[in-house]
Amino acid sequence: MKAPIELYRKAFPEIKHGRSQIRGDIGPSRRHPKGWQGVVRATDEEGVVIIHTFGHAPEEYSIRRPGFGSQVVEALIPLAVSTQGDELRVTGASAFDNQIVLVKKVSLQSRGVKIPMSLNLEA
Repeated sequence: MKAPIELYRKAFPEIKHGRSQIRGDIGPSRRHPKGWQGVVRATDEEGVVIIHTFGHAPEEYSIRRPGFGSQVVEALIPLAVSTQGDELRVTGASAFDNQIVLVKKVSLQSRGVKIPMSLNLEA
């Protein structure tokens, strides 16, 4: 229970001050959604990406990361998350899964540092 609360604490500035975008494809029915939906809430420096899958969800999907040059800082759920260009790619999802990912803008000083392009949180 501590991990979700700690992640919420870290994401609070984005939740309070950020701008939201909804992405994905849940089909025409709100009562019986299919596919997936992602909510990206971000400030100029950081963002939180919350993804939910529904019935008939794809095993793999991607969502555009907030901001140019952001990196994955932390993810809560044990689904494989990787970056590809300016997108987050989630693999191994099934129906009614979810994922929460924190991203942070890469500073100019850190651009020379090799940043891991994949974060695998499988247990």
